[in-house]
Amino acid sequence: MKTSHGVSDTIIHKKWWSMIARCDYKCTDSFKNYGGRGITYDPKWRNFKNFFADMGKSYSKGMSLERKDVNGNYTKENCVWIPLAHQQRNRRDTRLIEWKEQKKCCAHWAKETGIHRDTILYRLNAGWTPDQIFTMKPFNGNRPLPSKKVFKNRTEKCSLCDESYQSKGFCKLHYFRWYNENVRKKSKKNL
Repeated sequence: MKTSHGVSDTIIHKKWWSMIARCDYKCTDSFKNYGGRGITYDPKWRNFKNFFADMGKSYSKGMSLERKDVNGNYTKENCVWIPLAHQQRNRRDTRLIEWKEQKKCCAHWAKETGIHRDTILYRLNAGWTPDQIFTMKPFNGNRPLPSKKVFKNRTEKCSLCDESYQSKGFCKLHYFRWYNENVRKKSKKNL
């Protein structure tokens, strides 16, 4: 007669089974991102009781099983329980920005600085430095920010610093300051 551990209907058991499935079963949608990349789990965790002995005490409702190293395996040393919202920030495609000796994802920086996450991503994709991203105030109008293309083939030097420039005699940082002080003020007056 097969004995039961009495927790097969619990959330933690479902989370354990999801881990097993995404690492072992090619028929699951997420296999390609886990087992297909060689991600596996501690062999003793194949038995739920062993998994529960290692991870069960630290689990609480609303938590998700997180691998500290997204390219590492599911092991006691590499796994922690964290809130689901935080877990979604630890993905391979998450963009991390290092500023003021701290490395955080765009969502964390957005919450901390009050600059919208999409604005941060746009600036990052446009080639802005972290100082420019977080110290320049966002535009309030509907005008999109200039892209990298505006600043290609820079050959001359900025009139305010020694950086190369493309537009109006200023480097990227000083151009945006010039734009904010001149063009935006004039367009607001015309409204």
